[in-house]
Amino acid sequence: MLGKNAHDNAQIESILSIFEEASGAVRGLFFNKDHETAKTEVIQKYKPKLELLNKFIGEKNFALGYLTLVDFIIAEDSYYIERVFPEEFKAFPFLHRIRENF
Repeated sequence: MLGKNAHDNAQIESILSIFEEASGAVRGLFFNKDHETAKTEVIQKYKPKLELLNKFIGEKNFALGYLTLVDFIIAEDSYYIERVFPEEFKAFPFLHRIRENF
């Protein structure tokens, strides 16, 4: 689940770091009384990171092309992102594709 070799493991750690930072901010909106105002700041800050992941993952069915730990996280957290940012969710097809393939 942590990759086939050290290189894959490093990629998984990088993806997890980027994705968990963004998805953690999105999950935090569920507990923020002023979530409507805060959500604009969250998407502006994390959209470039999601774009980077979207480019890196590309058309692969899973983040590295095969099932790893990071795919579990993406599959789960994609629901939060879709719920809070439905339009932006559509702009990142890797989120839906990994969830569906998971």
